[in-house]
Formats: sequence, structure tokens, C-alpha cells
Amino acid sequence: MTPKFEIPGFKPSPLDPSLDIPLNRKDILDQATALTTNDRNLQHGEPYINHDNIARIWSVILGRKVEPFQVALCMAGLKLARLAGNPDNMDSYIDGAAYLAIAGELVNFDKL
Repeated sequence: MTPKFEIPGFKPSPLDPSLDIPLNRKDILDQATALTTNDRNLQHGEPYINHDNIARIWSVILGRKVEPFQVALCMAGLKLARLAGNPDNMDSYIDGAAYLAIAGELVNFDKL
């Protein structure tokens, strides 16, 4: 059983009860790694293909070329905007870290 920690002002993520304790930077990065290499990868497919599909749709909507890495950067930006309104949502920190890692991978995709 995981011990409960009491930290003033901390609110657990309502989206994921497993995040009921504050996470340190290693925990956040480990969770982001697990999500992007396992769960989300299985759900949404390989990051390049998924973000390329999104980029193509956004390019039509916006009337300008959007690259896959820019999609990941925008999604990280979305997580930052959500954190501005709810800084206690650990899920947004995890997802933001994951999107930044994906952006870094995608910007170098042709070199991998």
C-alpha cells in the first residue's frame, strides 16, 4: 500500500487516482516515458504517424504548413495553458513532458 502524504495546497488529479501523491521530476519523466512508449503508443500509434496526420489536418484548417513536431509543441503549450488555471493537475505535467519529448524526437525524425 502506498503511503499517503499530506502537503498543504496539493490536490490529487481527478483524472488519475494513481497520481494521489506529489510526483518528483523523476516520477514525472518516468510516467511520461511509460505513457509514450506503451499505453499511448498502443492507443494512438507511432508518434510520427499520429502527429503527421494531425499536422495535415491542422495545415488545411490553418491554411499554412504545420510540421509534426509543431503539433507536439502546440500540445505541450496546451498543457501549459491548462496548468496556468490548475497548477495542481499532475497529469498535465506528465503529458507536457511527454509532448516535449515527442517534439524533440520528431524534429530529428529524419536523422534517427
